[in-house]
Amino acid sequence: MFVLVTGGTGQVGCYEVAALAKPRCQIRVLARSAQGIPAALGPLGVRGVVIALGDVTRVAASPSPVPAEEPSADLLRGFG
Repeated sequence: MFVLVTGGTGQVGCYEVAALAKPRCQIRVLARSAQGIPAALGPLGVRGVVIALGDVTRVAASPSPVPAEEPSADLLRGFG
């Protein structure tokens, strides 16, 4: 399963990403910057997530975080 997570580096979202990584989902994290991802996900043992740089508040200025070859993605919004 392909899952796009927005808020995946936040206080709650990082745990959602860690939980999804266990059943071997293909995870793409939408983040404004790649710099916060190792600090948020590394301590939880999460490796191999795909980073999509963008901002949900600036959709028009961001490229699509869902690849064209994977149109049936599930979206999970991390709150926290």
